[in-house]
Amino acid sequence: MLFSPSVLAGLLVASSSASLLFTTSDAPDSGGPPSAEAQPPATVGFEDLHAATLLRAMNLSPEALAASGVTSDSVPAVLSAALDKDNQAEFDDLNGALVEAKAKCSILQRKIRSGLASPDELATHAAVNKEMAFLQDSLEVFMLGLFESSTLQLEPQQAVRLANCRAQHTWTIPSQYKTVKRTEEELLDIRNAVCSLATSEALDLPPPAACSDLLQAKHAEYETSKASNGIQTNLASIITCWEDCLTSK
Repeated sequence: MLFSPSVLAGLLVASSSASLLFTTSDAPDSGGPPSAEAQPPATVGFEDLHAATLLRAMNLSPEALAASGVTSDSVPAVLSAALDKDNQAEFDDLNGALVEAKAKCSILQRKIRSGLASPDELATHAAVNKEMAFLQDSLEVFMLGLFESSTLQLEPQQAVRLANCRAQHTWTIPSQYKTVKRTEEELLDIRNAVCSLATSEALDLPPPAACSDLLQAKHAEYETSKASNGIQTNLASIITCWEDCLTSK
């Protein structure tokens, strides 16, 4: 199974547990194993990358929206809070401060590992670590509040699906598998199966039967099937609307 990488493969520190890494976690799937071409990811101009990154950090990517049952008609209302200039400015302040603190901490850590750090530098490193923890928590609280205010515009079940996607955003699996809460074991099995099928396809080898069977079983689940259908039916129009919202903000 071949998955297109997400458009914004970038690093953003916006989670209390870890930095957000945008890789293939939101790559859309065609809706059924063993293989199919994925829909193209959304693309935006350079001047819109900042807003697009914020939207993806909030798990308001076109792929997650489509998997959650959102249609293009609802997209402008959902994105309005994230595209508000005051909210973007607050995000910039918090994220910029966290990035700066991380850079400072990295420099101090290298000096500590070399054995050349002074007592003052050791104390500074401890203080910067505390500052990082505070900023990271503050950013997560801000992002969660922004996410919740955005999803108020949606039907309750759509908001629940998006929240589940957000809670499982660190798992690099297609969005349709993340619209329901899954155990870590389930997520690991799905990730391994997706990777195995992608490797088999890249090497032009027969797909492992166990992996195909597992994903077929997941696609037979009501919520996963519904999410796959949402991607197939609505992703293209959501991408268009999503990009229009960025360029007209």
